Amino acid sequence: MGEARSSVDIILDAAGGMQQPTLKSSGLTKGGLGDALAGQRAVSAREIEQKEARDIYEGTWLGRNSVDILAGDMTRAGFTVEISSNQKLADLVNKKLRKLKLKLRLRDMIVNGLIDGMGYLSIGFKEGRSMQLWREPDKVEDIQYIHAFTDDDVDEIELNEDPFSTDFGEIQYYHVYTGSGDTTNKVHGDRVMLFRPFPRHGFVHGSSMYKWLLPIIQIVDNAQWSFGQVVYQLVFKVLKVDMDRFTAKALEKGVSERELMNALADDINALTVYVMDKGDGDEGEPPDTIEFPSMSGSLGSVKDLIEFVWQLASAATRMPRSHLIGNEQGKLTGAEWDTRTYYARVSGLQEEHLLPKIEDIVDHLLRIEGKDPEEVDYEVKFNPLFQLDEKTQAEVDKQRAETDGLYIDRNVVSGNEVREQRFGLKPMAALPPVEEDDDDDEFPVEEPEDEDVIGENEEEREEDE
Repeated sequence: MGEARSSVDIILDAAGGMQQPTLKSSGLTKGGLGDALAGQRAVSAREIEQKEARDIYEGTWLGRNSVDILAGDMTRAGFTVEISSNQKLADLVNKKLRKLKLKLRLRDMIVNGLIDGMGYLSIGFKEGRSMQLWREPDKVEDIQYIHAFTDDDVDEIELNEDPFSTDFGEIQYYHVYTGSGDTTNKVHGDRVMLFRPFPRHGFVHGSSMYKWLLPIIQIVDNAQWSFGQVVYQLVFKVLKVDMDRFTAKALEKGVSERELMNALADDINALTVYVMDKGDGDEGEPPDTIEFPSMSGSLGSVKDLIEFVWQLASAATRMPRSHLIGNEQGKLTGAEWDTRTYYARVSGLQEEHLLPKIEDIVDHLLRIEGKDPEEVDYEVKFNPLFQLDEKTQAEVDKQRAETDGLYIDRNVVSGNEVREQRFGLKPMAALPPVEEDDDDDEFPVEEPEDEDVIGENEEEREEDE
């Protein structure tokens, strides 16, 4: 058993993380006695309840963007199933996937998974026998629908807990609410697809992404409100008040001076209003003026603070700032490389989370068409995520063409290799060799006719004439 700790030992906050013990350090650390940082220890972040996660998604722009942008980027460009040996079959499979709206359903599944920690897809099989949800799909004749549903619809998940089973740790059954009331149906695991982006060790249920993003959302929200107050003060309203008359009227109404000052303080904090006395006071006495510090002084550090907040949000969501707040991307600059790095991460998430699910659906569709998926050589290709504008793309193509030409001239690669690698075209067939003929080396020369030749005597005769 671990050592028990009371609430006095550690100051806990909502998000967890590195927390500071209230007790002083031993003095053996680098910072010496009382080193605050040396006493920090990790505290597990609390789990976000589903209702709170939904409130964050619906109520904060950073909470919504961090989910919608990632889910959209993982599915926006789409994918294509390629079967090199049977284009007709490939067209049929792709058409069926579009009819099932698989791309849209995958997006909804990702959104639910990021918010709740668990996202689900139900597969509606048409079977050759009466369908029983608790049974493994058998004699599948068609897939009629694919639906996304949330963790609210799932009451329980059964795992195979036999460590000597080949399916150890895999989900066997879901208990799903399939109608009104508290009744659940036992659904076989092969009829449901699960997206669990942040699994927890030792738990079936995953974590919401807001478990780690919540502190950043709180910081951004506070920064947004605080900076808004600064901007408001920079365009403040001025209210001139005769304090003597103002105080007298308040006293007539039964308001004490203390209550009056508290009310003024509340108004200034809430409305950011300057209160000034329009009189200068009696000669030799200070004016009856209430002064408040101005926020219109040096604000040079505000920009750096805002930049820090954006960097923090970008680091937490692992998205470039331009994606979070919609800035225009640079061209062949650092912003572009940030985007490329981000899309490389998205591509990895596609391969890890989406590819297996798409392949499972494709396998079912191939079986429906009477094909063995093991014998069909197909590939699921995700369409490119990043595309340059036309002008920049033309510049890149020009540089690439010049580089290819240099490689060809130096016999690094052949023209056919460039043709195949760059454009996916088949190599050009070699031209047939030209047969050598000695007679063809020289053009035949026709002998001139006698009458066409001007002799020496004729030239002299022409000169004499």
